[in-house]
Formats: sequence, C-alpha cells, structure tokens
Amino acid sequence: MKKITVTILSILFIFSMVSAQKTNDNNSQGGNNNNVKPNDNTNNNDNNNNSDNTCLSSVMDLGGVLAGAYHHKLLGSKKKNPSVTSFEMGLIGGLATASGSNFYNILPNIKGNYGAYSGEIRFNQMIYKDDTTIKTSGIDALAEFNIIAGQVFKFEIGQGLYYDFDLKKGYHESLLGMELGFMKRRILFAPDFRYVYDWTNSVRVFSEFGLTGSFKFLEAGPLNLYVCAGAAYRSFVVSDYTIYYGGLNIVLQ
Repeated sequence: MKKITVTILSILFIFSMVSAQKTNDNNSQGGNNNNVKPNDNTNNNDNNNNSDNTCLSSVMDLGGVLAGAYHHKLLGSKKKNPSVTSFEMGLIGGLATASGSNFYNILPNIKGNYGAYSGEIRFNQMIYKDDTTIKTSGIDALAEFNIIAGQVFKFEIGQGLYYDFDLKKGYHESLLGMELGFMKRRILFAPDFRYVYDWTNSVRVFSEFGLTGSFKFLEAGPLNLYVCAGAAYRSFVVSDYTIYYGGLNIVLQ
C-alpha cells in the first residue's frame, strides 16, 4: 500500500508539471505558426524535436531516481523526525475584507505526508457577512515534493489543480512553501505562496501569499493538537482580499 501511495503521488506531481509545460509550448507554437512559411528544413526540425524529447525524458528519469533515493532516506529518519509520515486535518476559518465588503472565509484542509511526498486538499469558500450568501467557492488539490532538514526546516514544491465551483472550471495551481520548527516542532511558522493560472486564456486567476503560526498544546502518543493563526493576501484580477484566520490543526504521526 505504501509503494502504491508513493507511485500515485509521484505520477501526479510529474504529470501536472509536464502537462502545464506542454500546454504552454502548444500556445507558443500556435502563435508562431501563423508567421512561419513551409521550408525544406522540416526533417531537421523533426530530428531536433526528437532529440529535445529524448533529453527531457532522460532528465526526468534521473530526477525520478534521485527523488526516490531521497524519499527512502527520509523514511529512514522516522525515529528522529516522526512528522515525515503523518496525517493532518485543519479546521480553519476566518474573516476576509475587500473594497469595503466583509466575508466569512472557510478554509478546512487535509494533508498526508509520506517521506518526500505529500498530498493536500483545501476547501475555500467566501460568504458575505451581511446576508450569508456565497461569494465564491473552490477547492485546491496538490501533489507536493518535500525537502526536509530534521525537525527545523521543510521546503515544499507543489503542483496541482484549483477547481472553481461557481465557474465549473479547473486551473493549474503551483505552490511554494516552507515550514520552520522550533522547540522540537512545538512552535511552527509556515509561509506559502500559491499561483493559479489559466493556460487556455493565458491569464492569472489569482495569487495568494500566506503566513501561519502554530503552537502545540497537546501531545498524546501519535496525536498532536496545534492551535494556529495567520493572515493571507489573495489577489484576483478584479479585486484583492486580506484574510485573517485561525483554528485547530490535528496531526497524527
């Protein structure tokens, strides 16, 4: 079961990166083809493309081997750092403001960590504070690769999907995040940056920068309870939001 989980997370992470790159390449080629006339170098171009594809495939194979070796090294450090294999559930909510309007922001999430790989799902809903009607709602689903240094540092690179329930459309999402641990992870600080992009129309959907602080107030065997609070700045094309949130993070490790 563990090998299957690792394989699925690896495939999701690599596939999302390759899909985004191919979409971008196709858009670029589509614009260039309108200005290119047929010539006698078609075969040479095909050979060059094949060579580029072979090179990319080799690099990805090497990256997969190195990532796998690093993953198994992290699993071997489980006794020193139990958090390398863990399950998290965040019960998070807060308030958001934009252009004089106030909203409730519901942000529950779940996350599974297994060595160098993680999978995260976050629900995001904004509700007008005055009449409790829904402003917007969506869900983030990300596969992540982790670089971990003991219990003090973690760097996350994520690729995945943001789905907008109102528009019924999905967009490519990228994540860069860090986690700094103090006092054997009793205190955590976690900044992150999310970027959601519409490759079809070549426009940014939204970007978000957040900072969360957590304090562990209960540890009972594998169960760890953190109280957390933070703030985020979410920028859409037409409006920007400042969000203040807090809640409880439940960690099993």
